[in-house]
Amino acid sequence: MDTSEVDFTGKVVPDSDKRAVLDVPGRLDAAWNDRNAREFAEIFTADASFRIHSGEWVIGQENIESFWRDIVFPNTTKGTRHEITPTRVHFVSQTVALGDGILQLVDRSKSPPEVQVNAAGTLVLLKQDSHWLVMAVRLASLAVPAGQIAR
Repeated sequence: MDTSEVDFTGKVVPDSDKRAVLDVPGRLDAAWNDRNAREFAEIFTADASFRIHSGEWVIGQENIESFWRDIVFPNTTKGTRHEITPTRVHFVSQTVALGDGILQLVDRSKSPPEVQVNAAGTLVLLKQDSHWLVMAVRLASLAVPAGQIAR
């Protein structure tokens, strides 16, 4: 994941917090791509809310785990990859950050790779016990031109 172009705004925070916040999308990608619903859910706060690109809501860490374990992962083709590209991080405070970026679900088993989902997203991140966790996700579908090839 390329984070060299990420724009940081807001409160001044230590570089370690910037790095930790930028690690969150990579952790989400890794857990999703391993189809590990438990690991995926552990990146969220207990009371997290998640609006997926289709408009459905999933509320709470336990529901996030079961939704991905029972619905998302069993219905996802093996070659599909979760790929987040962070674009902006705004530190609201020393313990709250907003992260913007693009999420693509790409079927890399196809030649050329095919974008299945293209969404703009915002994460609300909360620092709890020195760990940055996702408190909220809001995804909005972006148009994917027919036959779009993944990066």
